[in-house]
Amino acid sequence: MLINKSYPIPVDSEIKILKVINNLEVFNLETKAWKTLNINTNFDSVIFTLELEKGSGKLFRME
Repeated sequence: MLINKSYPIPVDSEIKILKVINNLEVFNLETKAWKTLNINTNFDSVIFTLELEKGSGKLFRME
């Protein structure tokens, strides 16, 4: 889970996972379902952009 601890401002961040993964999903609280994210993979890591509203968080799972 990744969270934005700032209550006054939203955050846009580039997230880099230092491991190659096949699938990255985020849990949607409204639909109660997992959604696959588009990710950029290279030979040793995964990069994606994350937008978090003020004081919010997102739950992820990866394979």
